[in-house]
Amino acid sequence: MIELNKIYCIDNLELMKQIDDNSINLIYSDILYNTGSTFKTKDNQIAYVDKIGNTEDVINFYEPRFQEMKRILHSTGTILIQCDYRLSPYIQILLDKYFMFQDKIIWKKTETGKGAKALKALSKDYDEILYYTKSSKFTANKISKPNDVVSLKEFKYFDENVEKYFKIVPLGMYSKISVDKMRENNEIYTSRTGKDYKKYYLTDINETCLSNIWVDCHNLYNGENKEMNDYPTQKPKSLLERIVHMFSSKNDIVADFFCGSGTTLVIAKELDRQYIGCDISEMAIKISEERLNNNNTIYKNNKE
Repeated sequence: MIELNKIYCIDNLELMKQIDDNSINLIYSDILYNTGSTFKTKDNQIAYVDKIGNTEDVINFYEPRFQEMKRILHSTGTILIQCDYRLSPYIQILLDKYFMFQDKIIWKKTETGKGAKALKALSKDYDEILYYTKSSKFTANKISKPNDVVSLKEFKYFDENVEKYFKIVPLGMYSKISVDKMRENNEIYTSRTGKDYKKYYLTDINETCLSNIWVDCHNLYNGENKEMNDYPTQKPKSLLERIVHMFSSKNDIVADFFCGSGTTLVIAKELDRQYIGCDISEMAIKISEERLNNNNTIYKNNKE
């Protein structure tokens, strides 16, 4: 097994071949999107070139890497691959071959949206995070959030008997016995047309479960956030905090094989996880090392 809590400047496929079977608890990677763009730092240095080739080249590039990810992922492990809407269909087909699909997370980068160049266009200011596991047993820590104003508007009914506001939802597949019991407990609302609904009181619901559409982890832009460094596609810590917390536990091994500016590694360290970082870009490794040097992180250049 390679040394943990280190970052490696090497082709990630070659690094993964050095990792033991069933050893990684969480793999998260914000992969190459194949946009054809060259991303540069503020002083015009090349951070990386986001170009793989045509569709066949993309498949040939990613398939052996996903095969290795399956081998090294723990039997209860989780893999999350972040990409854009153009690449997502091809990546999903590959991931379906090797992992169990769980969900697709939509990360909306800004509240207002951007990217629509004409009124006829739709904003595409989002990424997709494809959520897969190796088996049906995996880590998924619950994360909830406080109710917001929009969700509170749903509580528009008032029960004078208990002096509480409530909302109603369709009964669904409840049995008659269950409905009768709920009726005894004053948990059923009957409309004017005679249709029954289940009541949820406002005081009973202080939080809501997190959905698969994330709008509260705002993207970073130059000059707008102290967190921003010189890496052009840096991801916000809030996004990685959520991912690492949800899909791993303390002392687990978290791996990012396209680590970029190192946000995944920083968060793993802060949340008491072990980590493996990898990127072929020396600029990415340099910035990651700068962010992690206070944590005694060692940069290993396997190209020497």
